[in-house]
Amino acid sequence: KQIGYRQDISTPTGTVNEVVPGLNEKGLAKLKKNPHIVIPEGIEVIGEVAFTGKAKQVGKNHEHIEGEHYIESVTLPQSLKIIEYGAFGWNKIKGTVTIPKSVISIHNGAFVANEIEKVVFEGVIDDKGKEHDSDSKPYYLSGIGSDAFQGNKITEIDVKDNLAKYQLFPSNNPQKGDSVFDNQNPGTFTIEVGDEYKSPIKITKEGVNQSINVVEGFKEDGTPVQIENSSYFKKNKEG
Repeated sequence: KQIGYRQDISTPTGTVNEVVPGLNEKGLAKLKKNPHIVIPEGIEVIGEVAFTGKAKQVGKNHEHIEGEHYIESVTLPQSLKIIEYGAFGWNKIKGTVTIPKSVISIHNGAFVANEIEKVVFEGVIDDKGKEHDSDSKPYYLSGIGSDAFQGNKITEIDVKDNLAKYQLFPSNNPQKGDSVFDNQNPGTFTIEVGDEYKSPIKITKEGVNQSINVVEGFKEDGTPVQIENSSYFKKNKEG
C-alpha cells in the first residue's frame, strides 16, 4: 500500500504526469491545526514528494514561503519499507525522526532541508533489502540516498548494529560534497578565547571494528574553513 504517487492525467493538449500528494484538502486543513502527522500502519511506500513542503529558491538556498503550513513532526509506521525522493523535504520537521526496522530504502532528499536534531535507526539499512519477500533480487535502491538527511540540525545519530553494514550512497558528482548527513547546521555556538570546543555531534552505535569521522567547519572571514585548518583552534590531548 502506498501513499503519494504519480499518475497520468489527460488534458486537451495531451497527457500530463502529475504528483498526487499524501495530503488532500481535508488533510491540509488538519495540518493547519496540528503540524504533527502520523502515517497509518499498513503503508509500505511513501511516494516521491508525497509530503514535500513548498519552498522558493534564493541563490543556492531554499526558503519557506510565508503563509504556507509545514509538517513539524512525523511518526512512521512499522509496516513502512520505502521512503521515496523528497518525501518529507523542505518542511520544518524538528526533534527526533525514528526510522522503523522494516525500512529498506530511503531515497535521495527524503528528509532534506528540515530542522531534524536526531535520527534513530531501529534496523540496519543495507544493500540486501527486498520490497517483496518473493523478489529474486534486492530492491534497486536498497540503502540510504546521498543527500537523504542533508541540510538539517542533526547532532545525534543512533544506529543499530555496526555502521559498516549500512549502505550509504555517496555523491556521483565529484564536484559536490553530497553525502547522507552532509551540511548540518546545529546553530550558533559562543565560546571565549581559551575555552575548549567539543563537537556537538554524537553517533551512538553498536558493534566493533568501525571508524567514524566527523568533518566540521565554519565561515572564517566569510570563507568556509574546516576546523582543523583554522588559525583560531589547536588540538588538545583529546584531539
